[in-house]
Amino acid sequence: MMAKPVSLVLDFETTGLDKHKDRIIEIGMILTDWREIYAALHSYINPEYDFGHNAANGLSYTDVCAAPTFRLMAEGGFHYIAALADEYVAFQASFDLGFLKEELARIGLHLPKREVFDPWRTNTRMSLRAMCEFYDVKIDDIQWHTAMGDCVALFRLVKAKREVDERAPLESSQAPFGVVPRLR
Repeated sequence: MMAKPVSLVLDFETTGLDKHKDRIIEIGMILTDWREIYAALHSYINPEYDFGHNAANGLSYTDVCAAPTFRLMAEGGFHYIAALADEYVAFQASFDLGFLKEELARIGLHLPKREVFDPWRTNTRMSLRAMCEFYDVKIDDIQWHTAMGDCVALFRLVKAKREVDERAPLESSQAPFGVVPRLR
């Protein structure tokens, strides 16, 4: 039996929408092979400037000013978690991965290239919450618009859909999220 790929499920909350000037202020990550969770990480991040208050996620500078900086988190080894993954899983992945690449570049590191699995790409009209509801994924305990809450919801959604896909393989045109080819 072929080993399942190890996936890094991730979500970030940020000070705004511009990856070049805004910063990550909360991270949520789950490292998994979809049978077992190997690691989970949640932390607030000090962006090193007072951004005031972000209405989208409810965080303000006073919530995160005592948190470690991104550099300290990276030096603590969290970026090694990304290096262990065969794929990154994110909802609207270009946003989260764009921010992560930019933050790593600021401290002289880079994000290893991996496959990316993004359920949003198959239905850009649905939010993560709507997609979870559509696929009947348990979300009554999720704290939305928090990095770990959204990360857990995404993990549950993708795990449920991958389990269904394994039981009844579909053609790529029929698969709920499409088939992402494994590149080596």
